[in-house]
Amino acid sequence: MADVFPDIGTPEWGLTESSEEDIQEIELGDGYKFSQPNGINYQRALWEPSWNLDDKDTAKAAYAWLMERKRITPFLWNHPDGAVYKVRCNNVKLAHDGFNDYTLSASFAQDFNPI
Repeated sequence: MADVFPDIGTPEWGLTESSEEDIQEIELGDGYKFSQPNGINYQRALWEPSWNLDDKDTAKAAYAWLMERKRITPFLWNHPDGAVYKVRCNNVKLAHDGFNDYTLSASFAQDFNPI
């Protein structure tokens, strides 16, 4: 069973969603190009959520949790739209401002490998 990202609330700002495609392109000459999907799951969703947290312990615990799995271990993430995705964390940052607020930001990529 996969780990589940801790419930630290809904991303407050900065949740961006995009995709990347794994496409095989073959140059045929005279400017012609043949493009085709590389595999079944060639289109991967990417998300960049950010959370504004006022609790230092929660912020540091979530940061540590993501760092333990960063780029290696997939986990389940509850998207704000209600869907659950299996993702890998490619990047994570924890920022602290002068008002004792913490901003946790991450980049998640959809993972298609079986659990």
